[in-house]
Amino acid sequence: MLDRLVLLRTVTLKQLGEGEAGEKAVSRFLHNERVSEAELIASARSHVLAQVAGRRVLAIQDTSEINFSRQRRRKSTFGRGGNGTDPGFFVHPVLVVDADSGVVLGLVDTQLWERHVPAGGVRSRGMAEKESSRWLVGAEAAACLRGAGASSVTVIADREGDVYAAFARRPADVELLVRAQTERNLADGGHLFEHLDSLPIADRFTLELPAVPGRAARTAKMVLRYGPVALRRPLQGVDRTLPKSVALYALDVREIDPPKGGPPVHWRLLSSAPISSLKTAHRMIADYRRRWHVEQLFRTLKSQGLGLEDSQVESPHALRKLALIALRAAVICMQLVHARDGADQRPALAAFEHDDIAVLEVIAADVNGRTTRLSNPFKPQSLPWAAWIIARLGAWSGARDARPPGPITMHRGLQRFQAIAHGFRLANVSVR
Repeated sequence: MLDRLVLLRTVTLKQLGEGEAGEKAVSRFLHNERVSEAELIASARSHVLAQVAGRRVLAIQDTSEINFSRQRRRKSTFGRGGNGTDPGFFVHPVLVVDADSGVVLGLVDTQLWERHVPAGGVRSRGMAEKESSRWLVGAEAAACLRGAGASSVTVIADREGDVYAAFARRPADVELLVRAQTERNLADGGHLFEHLDSLPIADRFTLELPAVPGRAARTAKMVLRYGPVALRRPLQGVDRTLPKSVALYALDVREIDPPKGGPPVHWRLLSSAPISSLKTAHRMIADYRRRWHVEQLFRTLKSQGLGLEDSQVESPHALRKLALIALRAAVICMQLVHARDGADQRPALAAFEHDDIAVLEVIAADVNGRTTRLSNPFKPQSLPWAAWIIARLGAWSGARDARPPGPITMHRGLQRFQAIAHGFRLANVSVR
């Protein structure tokens, strides 16, 4: 089922089953009570634990809503989404990435939950506090990466993960790097943002900012400040058994002279690890910028990939299990996109089955160009080799100076490959 999700890039049961009997089999699997969410999560975890030995890894966690606003009647038994009216549920994956190469390794944990409140109701303080615990649970799950041999583990979170308890109860085997959300009180009586503004500039440098919705790509001029801070425990809404203060390091990274018409880039980061030099500070900035991988994971899971929010499955429990399998499939799709530059030198078996690789070997020569520069430059049966073939099937030119193939190109290539592989199976052609 996972293989079909990757190759077909869909969660539609009819397409996954490739026929009425197969559709029924997939549905029975998802509705089987013996197939638990915990087992699906553990399966993904065991896969990634086998890959982290000796690596400096980032455990990037974030939350996304799976919203079914277009299917309100069909999914009336679901919990409510963020607006309190649309049916939906929430996913909170912890994505593991090699910090030095940026290679996506897999998922060490995923949390799922629904909100069951009256229509138009407001979440109670208790519910909000309970949901905020997901950041602590994610960090605790990431601690097992050290036990699997990772040289270091840094948990990355955006502003929503700026939770005092997460710093106070940080597992001993991991570090936290979180974007600050609020103007926190400091133990010495000052305030975090004001303190950062008062620090001397430690460095001036440039950053290449990629294009995002509403912002064109540009080279940004940045200034860096950093230093130790001690956060004071909030006066309200926090467990009074937590320590009265937590010692951290803070970085202030802001753009100067931004173009007119848009806000400057400005990151205030809180780190549990000490910052002893400019080199360390810049490494933390680079680590935080890897956070975009989890945003890409959500896009691949939803509108720009597998289309989970269009699923017609009407059982909340079955659809949550489908979401867990789809998250793993989204990771594999991302690995194919990232493998295009050769950074991920794992075997193609990381994303394809043996029979698929046999088909790739048969068609490899047909997608090569007429010159050496237009030929597959990667080691046969490696993941970059397979990704290069899939990109060519998706109409990528293959030229070394061409723009790298993106998710849409890879999606087209996977769809075409699936059709070719299906043809081999129908014709009973031996590809050995």
